[in-house]
Amino acid sequence: MMNENSRLSPSRIISQSDAAIRTLEADNEHLRESIMAIDQFTNDDTVNTGGIRNLKSKMEDYRTAVNGFIKANDADIQDHRKLQHLVGTLELNGETIRRNQEERRATIYHIEGRLQHYRGINFSIWQRLFMSDWVAREQIRIRNLISSYEDRLQNAQAALAIWEEREQMYNEIEQATKELFTIGREMRAKAKLGIGHIRAATAGLPNSFQSHALTSWRSNIQVKKETTTTRKEQSQEVLEELEAETALIYGRFRISDEIIFPLWDSSIYNNDFPFDPGAIATEDDHRAWRQWGLFATGASTPRWSRSWLSNFDSLPDRIQNAVGEELSDGAAAFNHFRNGNGANLFLNLQNAYEQDENMRYNFHSEIREMQGAVEALRGQTGLGEFNVSSGTRLNPEYPDTMNWQKAIGGFQMWSNAEVRHINGEYHMTITVRTLDRYNFNDGQQSIGTGVPDSENGRFEQLGWAHSFNSFGEITFEVSWQEGERVNDLNLPILQNGGGR
Repeated sequence: MMNENSRLSPSRIISQSDAAIRTLEADNEHLRESIMAIDQFTNDDTVNTGGIRNLKSKMEDYRTAVNGFIKANDADIQDHRKLQHLVGTLELNGETIRRNQEERRATIYHIEGRLQHYRGINFSIWQRLFMSDWVAREQIRIRNLISSYEDRLQNAQAALAIWEEREQMYNEIEQATKELFTIGREMRAKAKLGIGHIRAATAGLPNSFQSHALTSWRSNIQVKKETTTTRKEQSQEVLEELEAETALIYGRFRISDEIIFPLWDSSIYNNDFPFDPGAIATEDDHRAWRQWGLFATGASTPRWSRSWLSNFDSLPDRIQNAVGEELSDGAAAFNHFRNGNGANLFLNLQNAYEQDENMRYNFHSEIREMQGAVEALRGQTGLGEFNVSSGTRLNPEYPDTMNWQKAIGGFQMWSNAEVRHINGEYHMTITVRTLDRYNFNDGQQSIGTGVPDSENGRFEQLGWAHSFNSFGEITFEVSWQEGERVNDLNLPILQNGGGR
């Protein structure tokens, strides 16, 4: 069963099994050469004395033992291949899984407490016979908060379920692999036992070569050999199924109709400024909140300029560095941090593609990797029409513009595609997706302004602002000949799945 010390690294296991298979196959080649030498001797009838017949009997037993080692190696090879399939591709770390489970449960507990609090307020308002305009607005605000917390609760419960599934996955892999290599181990032990009996019986040569233990071993190893052959045939059927499934996989890409969404990992996206119910806001906190609100208001205005600064005497000089930049998407994300209550935000990736050279490169890089995977998967399967989904990776290039540095920064990306191969040409509709956690990191500072992250992180500790997940997707139509790849010129965009 999984615990905090459990680790499963499929890449390392697969590499180790590959090395073990090569060693076992090389060992079998040497063992087969030994069998050929034994057969050459036992088939030579030039001399036919009693001593030679006893010696040939000894060599036949050695041949049986050597064949037992070969069978043991074959069984281990089959189990190594089965192991490579069973471990999958997902790294499983017991400590990370347990920590994420605990964090999700703590989040659920906190959200359920806030829901109980706001539902109580809402019920109190509902009981009023007469409501002023302010109370009516407050009721709307409370109901919006309740709706937001209900969404966050649902997301937290879904995240907990995923981490619990990871633990179950680890336990299932452990259960499925615990009996591996037992056949090979038993066969190898029997073969080694036979070598000992053969050496003991050699004392009677040349007059005799026989012992009760050796007779019993011959009978036992033969039965075991027949049993292993049957189980090997069964393993071969499993292997053929595994090879057929392996043909559907190429690196982080696989033929699948399922759109695979990344699993939330708090070791990648941390929370350095969690809500602190005991935090007390100071006058400096209120002043900073107002200043950043002014900044968000200006940055949300298209083509805002330095003349805007004259309206606000209190705006710090360090924030002025960003004035004049196109920040509409970055400002939208920042406003969502301040006012979105932690709800998801969907980004307009068409803007990112058109405005930011590095974001465009990121999308093209994912398309190029998908093109290579599509060609490889078609070569492995011969299919003419199929769907491909990918695993996730981090963006290779950080956004170039301040707008997208502040809107998304570093993120995870993945893709899925519908593919047709007609008359030697590939036609692909590919959707590239992004996931990011909008938050602030202790010890870091804002690019462009140099403002410490702790200044805005403080607002989350006070409960005034909330980190959130941002998603985006953008779809392209791509056609190419075998071996071609998209360049960094603009591609036609079919649709954009996000918007503000």
